[in-house]
Amino acid sequence: MARALLFFALAFIGVALLTAANPPNHAVMTGPQAQRAQGAKTFEDLTAEKLTMPGVKGALKADADGEVSGGPYYPVFHIYLPPGFTDFELKATTDNYETMVFFYHSPDPAKAFIPSQIWSTRPDVFFTDSQRADRRQWIRQSASQSIAAMRVNGSSEIGGVILVVKDVGGAISQDNPKLIWTYAVMTPTGTEDDPGGRSIWRPIVPVWMSQPFNP
Repeated sequence: MARALLFFALAFIGVALLTAANPPNHAVMTGPQAQRAQGAKTFEDLTAEKLTMPGVKGALKADADGEVSGGPYYPVFHIYLPPGFTDFELKATTDNYETMVFFYHSPDPAKAFIPSQIWSTRPDVFFTDSQRADRRQWIRQSASQSIAAMRVNGSSEIGGVILVVKDVGGAISQDNPKLIWTYAVMTPTGTEDDPGGRSIWRPIVPVWMSQPFNP
C-alpha cells in the first residue's frame, strides 16, 4: 500500500513539472507577453506609425519619450474692446521688442496704408456688434475694411474680438518661450492713451488651437 501511494505521489509531481515547463495554449499570460499574444500594439509599433487626430493638420508622431507632437497649432486671442473702441493692434516679439515677428493693424487689413505690418497670411478676425439684429453673431472682418467701418451704425459697440494668427512655424510656435504678445485698442481716430498722451499696451497670452474657427 505504501509503495502504491509513493508511486501516485511521484506521478503527480512529474505531471506538475511537465505542465510548468510546457504551458497549455489556454494558459493566462500577463504583461508584454499578453499584449503581443492578443495582437495589441506596443510602443515600438506606435512610434513607427504616423498618427492622425481630428482637427489637427499634418501628421503626429510619438517620439522616444512617448510624447505626441505635430501641428500646426494656431495662436488664438480674445481682445476686449472697452466702450467707444473699435479696432486694435497686435504685435509679437522674441527679443522683447528689439524686433518684431508679427504685427497686425486692424484698421488696415489690406496693408494699404501701413505696409510695414508683419504677416503673410491675413489673420482671421471676428467681432460682435451691439446694433446687429442678432447681437451674438460672430462677424468676420473683411479683407479691406476696418472694424469701425463695418459697424451697423454709430451706436454700435464692439464687445470684443477673436483673432486667429495664421502665420505659424518658425518663431511663432507654442514651444518658443521667448515669444510674447502685446496689444493696444483703438478708436477710429487713434489709440487708447494715458493722461500723459502715451499709448497703452497690454500683455496678452494666446490659446493654441489645432483647428481655426470657421463660423
